[in-house]
Amino acid sequence: MLELPDVAAASAVFRLAVAAMPQSCLVRFAFADHLETHALVDDARAVYEAALEAHPSAITYITYMRFARRAFGNK
Repeated sequence: MLELPDVAAASAVFRLAVAAMPQSCLVRFAFADHLETHALVDDARAVYEAALEAHPSAITYITYMRFARRAFGNK
């Protein structure tokens, strides 16, 4: 039997993962994707912005811009 996902518990695990592996962009991207999947767009945006501060690289910026297009459209 499938159970409903516990978004708060999964988010807590992602926060621990980011704290344990602060240099991992992939963990941050997965966390932001998890938040976006559960319609927590403002929280996802905060994760991407923190990723940009921690890892100011082209791949981080491109990933953030793709999220912004999905979440906010082409403005």
